[in-house]
Amino acid sequence: MDSPTQTSLAERLSALAATQIKKRRAVESEIRRDFPLCTAAADHVRAEFGPGVKPTYFSEGGKTMGKRGPDFEDNTYKWEWLAMTETERNKSLRGAA
Repeated sequence: MDSPTQTSLAERLSALAATQIKKRRAVESEIRRDFPLCTAAADHVRAEFGPGVKPTYFSEGGKTMGKRGPDFEDNTYKWEWLAMTETERNKSLRGAA
């Protein structure tokens, strides 16, 4: 039988773990809210290459998160182009000509 101290410690550890899980989920929810396109792209990459894919830098809607790597290339235009519908792309091309 467990001693009262062991049970108390186990209960405290369990409560601490539950609190940490709750905080982690809240942070994840906030990131998804603030960076919907970035998280959607990361989800697609994870679906293809597995759960080990970890983005290091997000930039969307004027907000940033993480740290740019030494080989960072600003692909903002490329992402905006990919997010456009075909009709929007065609209008953009006609306007640029």
